Amino acid sequence: MKNYFKALVLLSFLTISNKTHSQLFAKLFPPKSFDSRVTLVPDQTTANVITMQVVGSASRQNNAEDDAAKDCFRTIFFRGVPESSYKMPLIGTQEISIVNSNEAYFKSFFENKRYLSFIVSSNCGSIVKINNRKEVTCIMGINIALLKEDLKNYKLITDYGF
Repeated sequence: MKNYFKALVLLSFLTISNKTHSQLFAKLFPPKSFDSRVTLVPDQTTANVITMQVVGSASRQNNAEDDAAKDCFRTIFFRGVPESSYKMPLIGTQEISIVNSNEAYFKSFFENKRYLSFIVSSNCGSIVKINNRKEVTCIMGINIALLKEDLKNYKLITDYGF
């Protein structure tokens, strides 16, 4: 009976813990069709700055631009940027697990908008209204060298991969 009670308590804790982690991921990345409309702009990319064209969407213009920036980082972190030297994800492909196990970093990075400190250029076009959403296409330059150093400092990556 004592072991049954311990197992029940442990199971309850794990259920609550997983629910909290799932909520963090959902809060940082609200459900939407993440189709990763991010492409490399090779003629503007250098050794330290990766420049991408990205389409962001949201119900308001400012949120669409924020969405575009977050999609850039999400693509770099978890998917990789095709036709670049960062074809492979910078952190890894297990997005939910990585975010959940590095909660403090990702909360600070996205909720506190630390990601803005890595954007060296941003040029967004006109807003296009599609159904009830607004879409904007932006060209964004990300200081990939500083971003990698930041990820190393927080021990999300090493010099030898993830």
